[in-house]
Amino acid sequence: MSTNAPPPAAAPPERRHFPRRWHRARRALYGLLSVMALGVVAYVGLRKVEPPQLDLVMPTRARVGDVVILSGSAFARRPEDNTVLVGDYAARVLEATRNRLLIEVPDMALDPGERKTATVRVTVGSTQSKTLEITVDSAPELEPGADAPEDDDDARPTPRPRVTTPSPR
Repeated sequence: MSTNAPPPAAAPPERRHFPRRWHRARRALYGLLSVMALGVVAYVGLRKVEPPQLDLVMPTRARVGDVVILSGSAFARRPEDNTVLVGDYAARVLEATRNRLLIEVPDMALDPGERKTATVRVTVGSTQSKTLEITVDSAPELEPGADAPEDDDDARPTPRPRVTTPSPR
């Protein structure tokens, strides 16, 4: 008596069931990681919105074309992302860090010997710093017959003379 019945099915592999509290712990861990990630995103986002703060202009008296240091916080790291106004004139930003800017005092159309007190303010994006004052003197007068200084930004640096030192014998 043979029957063509299929052989009995193998028992399914045993599944391990974790206790419920482990599921809760895993969900709590995911929630904690999500809150931490949101905190990091909020911190980075708020740092970018922070307005620049101008604390110090050094020196407080300069001539047209001099380099002035602006100290503060929340400046852009790239010079072109900072706009510095001295009075109503845009200054060229030479170097930039988060806490310091090096600017060149702009030509403010001053007459020879004229002195003007102007406000300095920094704009990063759409946010603006408070203003500080600087006293700007006109550029030094050139002596008659002297040529105006040339802009040598594109010129190659002048080679240094090679100095040979005699070897001690």
